[in-house]
Amino acid sequence: NLAKYRKILFERNKLLKRPNEELLKVYDFQLASYGVKILFERLKYIKEIEEFAKKHYSRLSQGSKLKITYLSTVKFLKDKMEQTFMEILLEQREKDFESRFTTVGPHRDDLDFKINEMSAKSFASQGETRSIVLALKLAEMDFLEKFNKRRPILLLDDVFSELDKTRAMYLSQSLDNMQTFITSTNLNEDSFLIDSNKINVERL
Repeated sequence: NLAKYRKILFERNKLLKRPNEELLKVYDFQLASYGVKILFERLKYIKEIEEFAKKHYSRLSQGSKLKITYLSTVKFLKDKMEQTFMEILLEQREKDFESRFTTVGPHRDDLDFKINEMSAKSFASQGETRSIVLALKLAEMDFLEKFNKRRPILLLDDVFSELDKTRAMYLSQSLDNMQTFITSTNLNEDSFLIDSNKINVERL
């Protein structure tokens, strides 16, 4: 669905530079058809990811609540999504002609994160932002394990240098029984990787 959507989107965007109203109707129908399928799949998976992420974020932040909201450019009406999508494409057509690209659809959607009902984008501290990223990464691991029935291999780049001791300890505990490769420039005595196998790479 995603590959087909991207192909149709590419062709529609080209057509916006040399308008053909009849052909646009065809692309609008196809874009709506595949776009709605993508939207429903995203909503399902985001709900799963959110449940895992909420658990990790609460533990990382001593009880704070994380909420993830999917921000769709198409109004969500479950029984009339394709029709609604096509109507919005028609409403936005003049704007699309001016901008020469499709301004609504899954490719323009976004995610909103809230901490204790406050917008993370506007109010989150650096530590809170890092906790969100870490919670999402751990949630991704849980999600993949649930659906693939096996633990994935995790790659992390210098992650401990960005975390305080509480968050670093939680991450270290979460990585138990998971094959993980971590790069770091500072594996000192306070490191949470003391019991790990280490490979030192020196610059020549």
